Amino acid sequence: MNSTDTLRRRLPNAVYVGVARAGSTWLAENLAVHPDVFVPTAKDLYFFDREYGRGLDWYTEHFRGGEDCAVRIDISHDYLHVPIAAPRIAADLPDATILACVREPVDWLRSIVTYKARNVPSGTSFQHVLSQELGIVAGGFVSNYLRHWMHHIDPGRMMVYAYDDLKADPARTLDAIQDKLGLDHHMPTDVETRRNAPTQARSPLVARSGKAVAHGLRRIGRPEVLGRLKRSPVVGRLLYSQRLVDVIVTDEEVATLREFYRPEVEALSELLDRDFLRLWCYDPK
Repeated sequence: MNSTDTLRRRLPNAVYVGVARAGSTWLAENLAVHPDVFVPTAKDLYFFDREYGRGLDWYTEHFRGGEDCAVRIDISHDYLHVPIAAPRIAADLPDATILACVREPVDWLRSIVTYKARNVPSGTSFQHVLSQELGIVAGGFVSNYLRHWMHHIDPGRMMVYAYDDLKADPARTLDAIQDKLGLDHHMPTDVETRRNAPTQARSPLVARSGKAVAHGLRRIGRPEVLGRLKRSPVVGRLLYSQRLVDVIVTDEEVATLREFYRPEVEALSELLDRDFLRLWCYDPK
């Protein structure tokens, strides 16, 4: 087999592009145990946005061992929000199936803020954390990003599902994803959705040290090492306690945000031909 054939057989034929905080870890864990699926050690390769300059040889090296699998999947939940990722994937992976998940924007924003609050004192207000990360608010306008992806990728190769479906019936959602990927159904012993719950850092210093190590590993092109560290229970216990993050958000703040995102929910309903206004209780009827 020549090098071109090897490269082709290592390229992924499926990509999860986002959103974050919508079950990407659940997806990775449940697909990884399927006998016909290869999931790299390094979830979140971020090749098509941050690491593209490293080249396809670097990228495909992370899929070594998956050459004979029916599905090789890259699960990088930031791709959706990075405009350059869509045309790059369209060019380099022209036949890949694209998976995306949508989540009610206020619920999604709360989850993002809570996750980012792991390294601040418990009981910090929602507004305080959000004020440090104002850019993430725009990320809730998912319809704009999906429209961009549908311009570059044939919508027939895309599957956009709702986080609500995953929570309500994870087994059925996994079956639907496997159908889209052309896989036989394979049901793990545990398909529950609770993964990656944000827990409080043991100390800001330890948390900063952990982030510095993570950035360093990405900088030298070793995300697979970072992947192993992130999945290590020992490392997890060293960095974070078992106490869930507590971020204070008021009913008033929720109501204001829902009004702010209402046009987005309307746009998403039209784009995906699904009544998200009703699903997410934006209409009182």
